Amino acid sequence: MIFRRTEGVVVRRTDYSETSKIATFYTRDHGKIRAIAKGARRKKSEFLGLLEPLSLLEIVFIERRSGLHILKEAHLLDSKLELRQELSRIAHALNLLSLIDQTQPDEDADPDVFELLVSGLSALSHISNAENVTFAFQVHLLRHFGKLPRLDTCAHCGASLGAAARFRARSGVLLCHSCGKDSDRPLPPGTLGALRRLAEIPLPRCGRIRLSSEQQAEISSLLAAMLRTAIEGDLPAQAVAHALLGR
Repeated sequence: MIFRRTEGVVVRRTDYSETSKIATFYTRDHGKIRAIAKGARRKKSEFLGLLEPLSLLEIVFIERRSGLHILKEAHLLDSKLELRQELSRIAHALNLLSLIDQTQPDEDADPDVFELLVSGLSALSHISNAENVTFAFQVHLLRHFGKLPRLDTCAHCGASLGAAARFRARSGVLLCHSCGKDSDRPLPPGTLGALRRLAEIPLPRCGRIRLSSEQQAEISSLLAAMLRTAIEGDLPAQAVAHALLGR
């Protein structure tokens, strides 16, 4: 038997049989993994209260070729209790987990993405402007995987975009006014500059960016379109979170 020890964020968990649960973790050393926690549904289980989504744990698991590992130990590092106090923060945190779950393959470690997730959840815990954290997380994740459009030059002719641009959804690129077509989405004034600031500033400092309610709505819609292009589909949990936020 091969025992593995690592840190991981609980992404989701489901009941399995009358006594056990299956948890999905995004881990520092192994990427996204699934593990069965035997006896976790029993009242006196050592896993009681630990396998809650958002929690950061140190875990020990037995590696199995089937891909469903066996969880042997779980030690709480951070419960993210402060995130669970407000419905809006829960919704934003679920968005982050949804993005990780939808974009990350199984058993493929990416420590940079793990650090981005931990940083994003931490920022949501103490930054009052949760919208900015979600936007910055999405921008940084898109850039990490090479899916963030160039924000300074036209993807077609290379001309400077200045303050105006159009977004072509089917290819996920930004075009200048000359290269864009009427069918491409025009970006309102200030939107492109806001995206640039979100891409440049470290995630823990994204609360300093000031966005109007109109800019928030536009950036939210634009990033959702970019993500749909990047993953070639919708994010079910993101839709749930949007519903919680009243969008």
